[in-house]
Amino acid sequence: PENLIGALLKTRVKDLTVVSGSVGVGDFRLRLLLETKQIIRITCSYLGANTRCEHLCLVGELELELTPQGTLAERIRVGGASVPAFYTPTACGTLVQEGGAPIRYLPICHIAILRQPREVREFRRQHYLLEHAITADCALVKGWKADHAGNITFRASARNFNTPTCKAAGTSVVEVEEIVDVGCLPQKTSMFLTFMQIE
Repeated sequence: PENLIGALLKTRVKDLTVVSGSVGVGDFRLRLLLETKQIIRITCSYLGANTRCEHLCLVGELELELTPQGTLAERIRVGGASVPAFYTPTACGTLVQEGGAPIRYLPICHIAILRQPREVREFRRQHYLLEHAITADCALVKGWKADHAGNITFRASARNFNTPTCKAAGTSVVEVEEIVDVGCLPQKTSMFLTFMQIE
């Protein structure tokens, strides 16, 4: 939601904790908030070629928690369903399970905060890690269309994260491309007013 990020940028609000599928590259998306140092922690599944994020992590100005994408999606989904935690076999036998992956560095590239080991349980002779739900005070999402009652439809892959993200947040702010009359949205791709309130 480029316009929502632009509006947030103008507020100069600081100390944001952000959850996103990726950090983004180029001079848009979260990179803009990283440039102004408004973000202090990011949980994401893909860092990519975002050199600004990498630099801020290495100099101790940003905490980074990398999480497998499917696990991240499920942490958000269960947060919206009021489920506090779940078990997954993903990342068993890695630093995620064992702990020790850096989350925050000191300015001289020494590790300040390490990822804690995950609780491990065995079900049907397979190991599973405990993952905690993610909830948020506010979600900024991009929709395709909304109607005057607050119903929203997402297009293509935007359905993957946006609907669960809205459910996991106390308040959701949605940027859409078009506002239509009530009853004009396709039902199979919509999030209905049950989860949204028009203001």
